[in-house]
Amino acid sequence: MNNIELLDCTLRDGGYLNNWEFKDSTIIETINNLVRSNIEIIECGYITQTRGKTADSTCFLSLSIINNLLKLNNFGNVSSQFVVMVNLGEFKPEDLPLFNPDTDLVKGIRLAFHKHKLAAAIKAAETIKQKGYEPYVQPMVIDSYSEQEILDLIKKCNNLSPRALYIVDSKGLLEEADFCKIVHMFNDNLDNGIRLGIHLHNDNNTAFDKAVLFVNSIIHRHIIIDVSIGGAGRGGGNVKLNEMASYLNRCSDKDYLL
Repeated sequence: MNNIELLDCTLRDGGYLNNWEFKDSTIIETINNLVRSNIEIIECGYITQTRGKTADSTCFLSLSIINNLLKLNNFGNVSSQFVVMVNLGEFKPEDLPLFNPDTDLVKGIRLAFHKHKLAAAIKAAETIKQKGYEPYVQPMVIDSYSEQEILDLIKKCNNLSPRALYIVDSKGLLEEADFCKIVHMFNDNLDNGIRLGIHLHNDNNTAFDKAVLFVNSIIHRHIIIDVSIGGAGRGGGNVKLNEMASYLNRCSDKDYLL
């Protein structure tokens, strides 16, 4: 199971609980703790031109703000990867600077969008990739897609070849049988070189159970599971980091420090 990565989204999804008002010192402390715990991917927040700030917030006005914060606090040589999220329409991908591997620490851009904006999202993801970043495609409310629409989404992502394509249970209401059906559709049709991720909200108290089902359903592919500290997040929250990391420590060769 060494093909499993945890992505912590506390600083982004957890921001729904405090209007993203994290002090810079809290941002750094949180990232430090996640790095020490061996979390593979850390989502630092949003970049947004509509509501971004320059300090003490995880809604960043520009990518340079979080890059500078990470560099000033010596995160250049850690094994964890850093990503941010963009809501389609809140930041123009063409305004991203070209990625500089010598100076930039945030390489992954998670692009969230609704179904009716799929064509615009694919175009935006193409621009993100052209700029040198790794796109993570995050189609919200996956249960709003028909089977044919899911297959069309996967086909477009196969052509794009992003770092990851996600199954996003935005409302947290997917029944396990429906979730498993969707997982198999993605796994059977998505190119093997693309990671398959899940972002599960816990409104019906089954997020962890569905994450375990996901882990045990996917064998020959890299997968990503979104988690957050204490399950902090919108609505019912997310899969709890401690709970998922403990499970993977017990049932795989993972070594998360809790």
